[in-house]
Amino acid sequence: MTDTRDDFSSFAETAHMFFGIDAPFVMIREELEKMFCQQVPDSRINSITCDGEPKFLTLGRRAEPDAEQVVVTHYGVCFQCTIDIETNEHHEPALRCTMTLAFGDIDKSGEERMQAWMNLHDDADPAFDEEVFKQKFLGFRDRASA
Repeated sequence: MTDTRDDFSSFAETAHMFFGIDAPFVMIREELEKMFCQQVPDSRINSITCDGEPKFLTLGRRAEPDAEQVVVTHYGVCFQCTIDIETNEHHEPALRCTMTLAFGDIDKSGEERMQAWMNLHDDADPAFDEEVFKQKFLGFRDRASA
């Protein structure tokens, strides 16, 4: 269940784009907290407030060579948020963040993969640039092909 302290309302029209993820906002919170804890083990996220419209990219293939239906194989999402986070030593009530998530091989059961990026402070706005997002996403896709 989504944490009631979080605000993911900017995804109201696009939450369906999280193909195959039953609780995307729970997953986002867990990924962010995991990344913070890798840097400072006692990090705790108090709240996440998404800002503005998220960006999505998708890649797919035709279900059959002549079919009209497309099967999504990879997708990515990039969004900005403000995080209220604390440790035993410090409290940051309004940390600016851009989070990018890339999902791959979602059409291959058991082979799905994901990568997350977190850009903070002065790096947050440049990471939200359309071209930067696209480069991360395509780089993620290409690493699987290699």
